[in-house]
Amino acid sequence: MRQGFEVAVLLPNRFLPRRGCLPIFARVSEHTRFLAPARLIALLTSCSRVLGLVREAAFSYFCGIDPVFSSFRVAFMVPNLARRLFGEGAMASAFIPVFTEALEKQGRERARELAGSAFTLLGAILCGLTLLVEGGILIAHLLHRSDTLSLTMVMLPYMILICLAGFAGGMLNALNRFALPAAAPMLLNIVLIALLLIGGITVGLEPRPLVYVVAVGVVLSGLAQFGLQLLDMRWADCSPTLNLRWRDPDLRRILLLLAPMLVGLSATQLNVLADNLIALYFVPQARGPAVLGYAHMLYHLPLGVFGIALATAIFPQLSARAAQADHGGLARALESGVRVSLFIALPASVGLIMLATPIVALVYQHRGGRFGIEATDHVARTLVCYCLGLWAFSLQPILARAFYALQDARTPVRIGVITVSLNLVLSLVLVFPMAEGGIALATAAAACLQVVWLVWALRRRLPEVRWSQVAVSSGRTALAVAAMSAFLWWISGANMLGGARPAVHLAIAIPGGIVLFAVAARGLRCPELLELLARRRPSPNAEPSAGND
Repeated sequence: MRQGFEVAVLLPNRFLPRRGCLPIFARVSEHTRFLAPARLIALLTSCSRVLGLVREAAFSYFCGIDPVFSSFRVAFMVPNLARRLFGEGAMASAFIPVFTEALEKQGRERARELAGSAFTLLGAILCGLTLLVEGGILIAHLLHRSDTLSLTMVMLPYMILICLAGFAGGMLNALNRFALPAAAPMLLNIVLIALLLIGGITVGLEPRPLVYVVAVGVVLSGLAQFGLQLLDMRWADCSPTLNLRWRDPDLRRILLLLAPMLVGLSATQLNVLADNLIALYFVPQARGPAVLGYAHMLYHLPLGVFGIALATAIFPQLSARAAQADHGGLARALESGVRVSLFIALPASVGLIMLATPIVALVYQHRGGRFGIEATDHVARTLVCYCLGLWAFSLQPILARAFYALQDARTPVRIGVITVSLNLVLSLVLVFPMAEGGIALATAAAACLQVVWLVWALRRRLPEVRWSQVAVSSGRTALAVAAMSAFLWWISGANMLGGARPAVHLAIAIPGGIVLFAVAARGLRCPELLELLARRRPSPNAEPSAGND
């Protein structure tokens, strides 16, 4: 079977490098086959992120940076923390390599049985945890009433639904079914936007009752997302065979992988919660969590659309290579993932930094709303601090998944716990001189350190990775970004638009920057440009996949 396919049949000749140039990347190989599902995930995630921006714009219009909205942000983080741990985070990362190995070596029925054991165990843990936390919050609420505690109680059942939905999505990804798991988060945004518009415009609710209505909507959206994943598993004929065989040897392997991941991800997610609590109590006017949330949404737009899409799509391939003991193939896939991730993240981070103020003003600051010029300044400064680490945020999940595919969870967990501790210390130090921006800067600095450390550890764990090739490719990307930055400075820094409206400013700056970056990348013969544009044509001898996209 051919190990690659010619890009020339898919792209005009003028877009191809000259003969003899970049022989390693002249073909898009089997090691970049994750880019096709990554593009699908990115497309669907981009739709979800656009809806997320609409949701945040609605929040900014009706709630601004009101303290009750900060309480909503903190309360929503509790079920969200569990989602990252037990849904799409640690549980999925521990489950997919073992599930993929069972599917490859023992067949679909055995894999369904294993999934059923894990599914029932996860459900039992989540129900018990929810009852325990609800009881604790009720006692705390009787002693000290607060919107944060009340909203947490309302939204906590969302934890069960979204974690089970995330687990089901991980199983579908392992079967090469990416569409509905990537589309499911859109339901959350659709429900919340509808409730904000009805409550804010039709009923005319003030911020406090409005956020309680939205909190109920969060739980309803979780039910819808879980139901959609169950339908997709049924359509794919891969519904878990529910059972209580919790002594299954493969389930024990999953739990052994899960334990250190839980420690690492718990530290990370608890640090995010701690950052928001620091912002709630140490930033003036209790505006901190609201500001962090608005900035988080903007820098997560490119990160969620491209960075997480790449990490999600590449993980089954990494796991399959590891299950086959093909460390060379695993290394080639990892190289491609890192190169493409940097090719997207570097221009995105520079663009967001240079255009932060007009972007924030365009999305959040609307006439007649509760989000004013002062709020725009706070969010823009925070966004700039976050974006200094955007390239690292995009590489973190890819590098960690390389360890998880090798069933080595201890190394990324150890590194994560140490860097998270540093993040917490930096947040406490920087919040006083820089307010919310200090917390964002601490997060970015810790992420950069974590990525450097993970790369160093991978050099020893997976010596087959050709980091020199990655460095050369990243250097070309950096040069293309420099050309784009010069254009954006000319437009923004030199005030060429003479104080134009944000929409006009961005309508010129963003398309111009993208075009100039693409032209520079083409001139520098960046292989990632070809890999992103090319479509993979299946070989006539290729085996059918276990599922559909």
